[in-house]
Amino acid sequence: MTSDPRGGAARTIDPVVFGVAGGVVLAVLAFSLADRDAAHALFSATQDWIVTNLGWFLSLGVGVFLVISAGIALSPAGRIRLAPRDDATPEFPRAAWLAMLFSAGMGIGLVFYGVAEPILHFASPPGAPEGPAAAAREAMRISLFHWGLHAWGIYALTGLALAYFHHRRGLPLALRSVLQPLLKGWTDRWPGKLVDVLAVFATLFGLATSLGLGAMQINAGLARLFGAPQSVAVQVTLIAGITLCATLSLVSGLGRGIRRLSELNVILALALWAFVLVAGPTATVLGGIPGLLGDYLVHLPAFTLGIDPLGDADWRTSWTLFYWAWWISWAPFVGIFVARISRGRTIREFVLAVLLVPTVATLLWFGVLGGDGAGERAPRPGRPRGRRGGGRDAPPAGPGPPGAGGAGARARPPRPPDPPP
Repeated sequence: MTSDPRGGAARTIDPVVFGVAGGVVLAVLAFSLADRDAAHALFSATQDWIVTNLGWFLSLGVGVFLVISAGIALSPAGRIRLAPRDDATPEFPRAAWLAMLFSAGMGIGLVFYGVAEPILHFASPPGAPEGPAAAAREAMRISLFHWGLHAWGIYALTGLALAYFHHRRGLPLALRSVLQPLLKGWTDRWPGKLVDVLAVFATLFGLATSLGLGAMQINAGLARLFGAPQSVAVQVTLIAGITLCATLSLVSGLGRGIRRLSELNVILALALWAFVLVAGPTATVLGGIPGLLGDYLVHLPAFTLGIDPLGDADWRTSWTLFYWAWWISWAPFVGIFVARISRGRTIREFVLAVLLVPTVATLLWFGVLGGDGAGERAPRPGRPRGRRGGGRDAPPAGPGPPGAGGAGARARPPRPPDPPP
């Protein structure tokens, strides 16, 4: 797909990229439907080989992304404006820009796992914490590590590269444009098209998994609240409804549909966050947020470098490495969207906003919803182990991958879906 260098809407669809990507996707879909067991075995074996042999590279790469993003923002290059001229003004107001920025990277996954992940880590900690209080702190620290700076470092670097070559150099808003200094005249030929095909694969398969698991979560919630049946038919209906809403927002345009939907999304999220804060142990939850931030920052270098590894190899494969691969698979899509809406911003403003604003929001979200959820299961002095005291030893049931045994299974924890708006 090619784009207007001035930041306008897409004009044409590249027939080679669309044809190759569509053909391979249909072939994979046909194979999966024809022999589900064989497809599952093949995909599982491929995933296991990647995390076993390339897991170290994945972890190192995520850390490098974060360091490079921060370094560029703090360097003199941070003053460069992502626009053809240095006197250009941003296309969107800052509040709308931040709302679309946050909604692009974190969606249903943050709503669900903002509570579920701390509870899962608290119920089945990867290490050997001394007592419930230490287990709760470790659960919150691990959750924020998975959803914090590292995730947004991937999005920041990808989006920055795309925004620079699109808004500053006038190249198409496509992943191949980032490699133009290396590919040169081959950028619009088969090497560049291959890059775009791989980006389509990453986005499409990531989106399919996110929609599938997101529908399972919504279905589980409807079953819990209203007794709705949990079935494939209900989940397909939910996927169709989500797809329809996304299509309508896209058709209505970036300035109307996606912008207004993102702003509504942030308003609803703030309302939910405020309700949980006020209805729960407000003072206790707010008092724990500064400690959570300090704990996260202190352990961040050790976690990043693997000096203080989390859990055993199986645990890291199922949680940390899966998260890194998940964020990377979304990087082309989220990066293109974030680049598109960031015309007129400086590099420093772009990187710091992409890194810090969502991370702070995630800290507050996990601190309130996750802290309250983990606190429900941590025994407190003088309180019987009842409904408010943590008597439910197992985490709440929820959707997990096939064969996971539900959300409480340790070997294969549920995956973190996060479709953008």
